[in-house]
Amino acid sequence: MFRPIDSSAIDTVMEIQQAAFDVMENTEILRANTRDMLIDCLENHYSMGAFVVDDNGIEKMVAFGILYFPGSTDENLAQYLYDDIKNYDIYANMKLIIVLPQYRGQGLQRTLTEVLEYEARRRGIQELFCTVSPLNTHSHNNMTASGYEFIKLVEGKYDGASRNVYHKKLQ
Repeated sequence: MFRPIDSSAIDTVMEIQQAAFDVMENTEILRANTRDMLIDCLENHYSMGAFVVDDNGIEKMVAFGILYFPGSTDENLAQYLYDDIKNYDIYANMKLIIVLPQYRGQGLQRTLTEVLEYEARRRGIQELFCTVSPLNTHSHNNMTASGYEFIKLVEGKYDGASRNVYHKKLQ
């Protein structure tokens, strides 16, 4: 089950992020977001959680995704495709999708991508962008299967780590 989340979910979001880092062989694959950065995303952008109900009937968030509206800030990834941007409001970033390790392989990243794309369309977003580590073949495969096209490799994008930038025009 999927539903929007807000800053009241920050502790769980932080736990999911930490669980991802706990099993990561190379931490350059994902940028660790600070608590304050994630609170900003939960309060000022659009965040979606994926939930399951365990055998005891207890609901648990197992993944989350963030649709980020960068406006004219340097976080707007459209700058890597277009030289002269006149309307920043038609672009958004698929900022982050993290799935608890034990729930990977169930299509949650792709489903969260679809849900966030739906919300982006609803808000008038025409084009989405995201970054993926060149080392993260799983996310690369999910994004290209979801219709995102590789734009370019950006060296030293986040804390010195390189990132592939992807783009998708929404219909």
